[in-house]
Amino acid sequence: MISQDLLDELWDFSDPKGSEQRLRAADTNRFALRTDRNELATQIARALGMQSRFAEALHLLERIDDGEPVVLARILLERGRILNASGHRAEAVGLFEDAAHLAAEIGQDFIAVDAMRMVGQADPSLAEEWAESGLAVIARSQDARLERWARDFHTDLGDAMYDGGAGQGAPGRSQQRRDS
Repeated sequence: MISQDLLDELWDFSDPKGSEQRLRAADTNRFALRTDRNELATQIARALGMQSRFAEALHLLERIDDGEPVVLARILLERGRILNASGHRAEAVGLFEDAAHLAAEIGQDFIAVDAMRMVGQADPSLAEEWAESGLAVIARSQDARLERWARDFHTDLGDAMYDGGAGQGAPGRSQQRRDS
C-alpha cells in the first residue's frame, strides 16, 4: 500500500496534467509491487478525470486486475468521481457508498472519509447522513490528516439544515454553491 503522504506529494489538484505526469513517472521509477502500481493507476485515472478525459480514465480503471481491498476501494472511489464529474451523479452515489463501506471495513479511514464526503457531493439529500458518519470516523481515528474534512462535513451539515431538504427539490444554497 502506498502511503497517503507520498500520494499527497505527487498530487497538485490545481494541476491535474502535471499530477498525471508525476504519477506516471513514479509508476515507472518507484514502485515494484504490482499492488502499488495498481493503486497508483487509480490516481492516474483520477488525474485523467480531472482533465475531463472520462472515457480514458474509466478504461484505465477497468484494466486494473487486483483483489487487494485497498485497490478495490480506490477503484470504487475514483470510478465514482469520474461518473460524478461527467454528470452521472446517481450512478456515482452507490460507488461512493461501496468505497466508504469497504474502506471502513479494512481500516482505511482516509479513503473511507473521502468517499463519505463524495456521497454528499453527488447527492445533497444524503449529505447530512454521511457527514455524521464521516465526523464519527474522524473523531475515533488516530489519523490527524482526516481533520481537513471536518470543516467540510460541518459545512455540509449546516447547508442541510439551512436548505431544509432543498437537495431533493429546487436547489438550495449548498447546491447553488456547488454548481457555480
